[in-house]
Amino acid sequence: MYDDGGHDDGGANDGTFAIQVEITNTYMQYYIYAENDNSGKFSPQRAEHEYHNITATISDPNAGDLVINEIMASNSSTIADQDGEYDDWIELYNNSDEVINLEGYYLSDDGDELLKWAFPFGTLIDPKSYVIVWADKDEEQSGLHANFKLSAAAESLFLMDSSNNSIVDEVSFADQSSDISYGRYPNGIGLFQELDPTFNAMNLLTTEITEIPLDQTSFIIYPNPAESHFIIESMETNEKLVKIYDLGGKIVFQAKMNKMLRIEIDAWASGIYIINAGKSVSKLVIQ
Repeated sequence: MYDDGGHDDGGANDGTFAIQVEITNTYMQYYIYAENDNSGKFSPQRAEHEYHNITATISDPNAGDLVINEIMASNSSTIADQDGEYDDWIELYNNSDEVINLEGYYLSDDGDELLKWAFPFGTLIDPKSYVIVWADKDEEQSGLHANFKLSAAAESLFLMDSSNNSIVDEVSFADQSSDISYGRYPNGIGLFQELDPTFNAMNLLTTEITEIPLDQTSFIIYPNPAESHFIIESMETNEKLVKIYDLGGKIVFQAKMNKMLRIEIDAWASGIYIINAGKSVSKLVIQ
């Protein structure tokens, strides 16, 4: 490893190290192990089951429009397909306001064979809507059935767009529990975590909480996109705790509010943030 200031490692001898890796495939997995005289540590911590990823692809200008939203790799009793079989399933979500034609898109559980299963001609996903693919190796059945199954022990899943040779979305997972799904929260844009399954519907943290859709929250945000500041205005008068997360899941701001709260953001990085107030969530874009 290098600490010479010449390998994108910051300044020379600053304790930040870098390594050069030859990219030999479209998709590579790796883990890091570091040790001293007293201890050693893996990154990720479960390196036998989880890995860091390097993907050599063309950038996608519409990244985030179409996402892998939820998966179930061990379905024993949650929901059956049209033939009464409890199979693995994959849920895609369209974040955009336009219909997306899935012709030319592929799903795969193999980084060396990204064009493993093609969506049939004429498969469309409506705006703010879902498409379910059964991962059961039963392509002869009606509906969308992939030619692979998911492994609850450890697996990676890829959504590929062959028209520009890019991986649109991907997720790696391990140690999946039966009838517990793994999905994005908030729905469509958040980080993956274990969930009560919400087949073909908005992802929730628990079935006891009634989630309000992003466009029907109990508060409004303006201006959005924002540059120097924004205001949260509640449609209710009761006090609530406001938490704001970046897309890495880190809380960047929290405060209590009643009717209105103004937040200065001059020092915030540009990007997408998730605002949670009470039981409502919404998305903020900072330019």
